[in-house]
Amino acid sequence: METMSTSAAVQQMLDRYEEVIRRFVTGETTADEFESDYRQLFANDPEKVESSEHQALEGLAAEVDDYISDPETRDQIGGLDGDALRACARATYRRLYG
Repeated sequence: METMSTSAAVQQMLDRYEEVIRRFVTGETTADEFESDYRQLFANDPEKVESSEHQALEGLAAEVDDYISDPETRDQIGGLDGDALRACARATYRRLYG
């Protein structure tokens, strides 16, 4: 049985995330929707490939963790608002997908 090359495995991993990130970056989904979608995808992805691309996805997961939708709570404890999260997602998208 032939094993998949690392570059092919990385590309498949990236393919799974592209739509979720793109839809948020382009404004098709809200920050709350992106938070939910990305958390679910990242937490349940059984085929993460250790690579610089995975590190970028992991970094975005940390930014998602810092997102706080409620302005009052965010003012009290800090965190990212929807615009800041979108900027993080946009930077990650550009890095991974050009």
